[in-house]
Amino acid sequence: MILLTGIAYAESLPKGRRIVGGYESVPYSYPWMAAIVDPGFRTTYNGLFCGASLIHSRWLVTAAHCVKDDSGRNLKPGQIEAVLNINNLKTESGDKVMAKRIIIHPQYDYWGNNDYDIALIELERDMPYQTLGWISDDRDLVGKDSLVLGWGYTNRRDPETLMEVSMPVISNAICNADYNMDGSYGKNPVSDLMICAGADGKDSCSGDSGGPLMIKDGNNWKLAGIVSWGSDPCAEKGLYGVYTKVSAFAEFINSYVPAVLESPETSLAVSGTRVTYSWTPVPQAEGYLLSYAHILT
Repeated sequence: MILLTGIAYAESLPKGRRIVGGYESVPYSYPWMAAIVDPGFRTTYNGLFCGASLIHSRWLVTAAHCVKDDSGRNLKPGQIEAVLNINNLKTESGDKVMAKRIIIHPQYDYWGNNDYDIALIELERDMPYQTLGWISDDRDLVGKDSLVLGWGYTNRRDPETLMEVSMPVISNAICNADYNMDGSYGKNPVSDLMICAGADGKDSCSGDSGGPLMIKDGNNWKLAGIVSWGSDPCAEKGLYGVYTKVSAFAEFINSYVPAVLESPETSLAVSGTRVTYSWTPVPQAEGYLLSYAHILT
């Protein structure tokens, strides 16, 4: 399975990525997942060129190269439409919203080495969907299982439904050593602003760039990386997908995106007619509203 964007690039390090070796997601399991499309196309399926994550009701985070055209020029807000609440790109219309503002990291160089490959998209209206928290501290993620989402190629065709792939995070030292051994990508192409992930037959690949690489933090998914670049061909043995390290850009994100209260971790226990519902405290929360339904059978 391969996920891909329709943008072409002409330099030594391939910038578009899609997923290889994954499977269909359970519909609507990831409400923060957004398709980034060209509104000039009649369908979302044909207009898709990148993915993004909803980290605030009005803000998406994606890869910087997703908001550039193939000449390296910045795309304008009118050229970007986000679609949320969608699983099947052919049969569903989803919830569409235009971009209001695009903020590319000021140090990103489209023709450079893929550092600072991160951008924020402010939307024209608030979106009523669960947001994705993100990892803001510099914790060690090596060896942890990650999950990458996107729409992309399966059996030589674009799948209609959202796909996912699970793979471990790899150390930058191993990632660089393998790329250096290959010799096609320059010396130590993986910087401290990036993380690597992959396994034999599993990878992101030319395509659905900007989508999330997520890590489980307790019971909640957290955004750890943004699909950025990798080997060509995809899933090449011994080479890994490379992702923008989100925690390295906490200051950049916080400069524009308002803080979002994290969802609490919850648990439910039933004993006879007694139901116990528990949750972890949420920093800065001033109160909690519990809703429930009593269903008669």
